[in-house]
Amino acid sequence: MIAREKWDTIDSMVDSLQWLSSVFAKLDTASWLQAFAAIVALGISVWATWRVGAADRKRDRLQASGIASAIYPELLKLRITVDYIQKGLAQFKTTAGHLAGQSIAADIERLAQIPIPPMIDRNIDRLFMLGGSAGPSCLQLVGGLFQYNNLVEQFTNGMMSMNAAEWTSRMPDLEKSVSLVGDAIEQCEREVRPIHDRIKR
Repeated sequence: MIAREKWDTIDSMVDSLQWLSSVFAKLDTASWLQAFAAIVALGISVWATWRVGAADRKRDRLQASGIASAIYPELLKLRITVDYIQKGLAQFKTTAGHLAGQSIAADIERLAQIPIPPMIDRNIDRLFMLGGSAGPSCLQLVGGLFQYNNLVEQFTNGMMSMNAAEWTSRMPDLEKSVSLVGDAIEQCEREVRPIHDRIKR
C-alpha cells in the first residue's frame, strides 16, 4: 500500500514536469532570455549606482574631515584674537581717551583688524563640503569677517577727524561688532568640532 502511494507521488511529479516543459516549449525562448537579461541588467545598474553613491559619500566625508582638521585650530585662535581685541579696545578707551582720533586711529586699526586665517582663506570655496549646518556657519563667518574689517577701516578713517569725545562715543559700535564676530566664530567652531573630533576615533 505504501509502495503504491510512493508510485502515485512519483507519477504526479512526472506529470507536473511534463506540463511545465510543454508550457516552456510553447513560449518564445528568445523573449524569456531578453526578459532575464533585462532583469540582470537592472540589478547590475542598481548595484553600480549604489556603489558609486557609497564611494561619493565616503569621498565627501574624507574631504569634510580634511577641511575640518585644517580650519579647526584657526577657529580656536580666532577666539583668542577676539578676546585680545576686546581687552585692547577697552584699554585704549582708558589710557588714550583724552587724545584726538588722528593720534591713535592707526593703532586701533592695527589692533582691531582680523585677517582671514590662511587655511580658512584657502578653503573658502570648499567650506560648503562640511555639510549640515557647519558649512553655512563657516561661510557666514567668512562673510562676517570681510564686513567687520571694512567697518574697522571706515571707523578708523573717520577717527582721523574726530576729537577725543567723538571717537570714544563711537567705540561701543566697534565693540559690538567685535562681539558679533566672536559669536560667529563660536557658532562655526561648535559646528565644526564634531567633524574634527571624528578624525581622532
